[in-house]
Amino acid sequence: MLSRRVGLAAFSTLVCVTLLSCGGNYDEGTGLYHDDGNGFFIRFPAGWHESATTAGALITVTAPDERAQINMVVQELPQSVTFNQYVDQLVSRWGSVGGRKVEEGEMLIGGVGGFWTVRGLRVAGQRFMAITYSVMNGPRVYSVICMTSEEDFQEYRSVFEEVAGSLMFIS
Repeated sequence: MLSRRVGLAAFSTLVCVTLLSCGGNYDEGTGLYHDDGNGFFIRFPAGWHESATTAGALITVTAPDERAQINMVVQELPQSVTFNQYVDQLVSRWGSVGGRKVEEGEMLIGGVGGFWTVRGLRVAGQRFMAITYSVMNGPRVYSVICMTSEEDFQEYRSVFEEVAGSLMFIS
């Protein structure tokens, strides 16, 4: 189990990018994370604990069994960069770190059209899966980056989708 946790942390650090940093409030009992500074709230599974925040993430939460991790990241884009260009850059970054595309598609996130992608990656001899859900609201891209081992991915996938689907924007 320890090597799986160490690998997950290394993988998490590898896939996160430099993003905005503002504080928010997390209630472990309800799973609610509220961030007025960035204008959103999201609900993580109750009982998941806040862990050392991955570089670039506003918050990192980990499953009680430590086999899965979710990062919430926000990035303000320059006016010259469209959401589609951002998605293209995201996909390119995955390729540059050896991530292989498993599947991808579009969905509504917080009532706004967004993009999701599943990527597989090998880090330190371990195989991981990550699903990233991204949506642009105003000048910011909000991304929910969910990671676990390849063998645990199907077990956690519905949890990851539920978290991404809970993202709501504050007007």
